[in-house]
Amino acid sequence: MSTFELLVNDYKKRLLTEALTRNRWNQCRAARDLGIHRNTLERYMDNLEILNPKRQANLRIRAHAVAGRIGAINHGAA
Repeated sequence: MSTFELLVNDYKKRLLTEALTRNRWNQCRAARDLGIHRNTLERYMDNLEILNPKRQANLRIRAHAVAGRIGAINHGAA
């Protein structure tokens, strides 16, 4: 990826993240704020790897719980 493309993607990521933050991560409102369709916002978020911080926290909690269960299973089998 060229330097130009990296800079454009960085700008897009900041612009989208600011709109999402302003709208408390409500994607419909953020998309309306940006003047784009919600599906377009979702596609940009996927392409730019923008994750909702609340979902990230939930994923970490779930991963920790699963790891704990696996540890308990492995510990019990030993």
